[in-house]
Amino acid sequence: KEAFIMASTNPAKSINAIEKEKIGLIKPGWKADIVVLDDNLDVAMTIVDGNILFNKTVLQL
Repeated sequence: KEAFIMASTNPAKSINAIEKEKIGLIKPGWKADIVVLDDNLDVAMTIVDGNILFNKTVLQL
């Protein structure tokens, strides 16, 4: 959680973009590009503009 805040929420706050641009939080309807890592820190999935562009395996959430 702290890493996400450091890498996403804090930068969005610093440019006043949280509410104006709808970035910096993971919420329905907000903009987000996400990289999901597996236990070995290898890329398991990438999501850009809500579209899964890469999916190494089906993840069990």
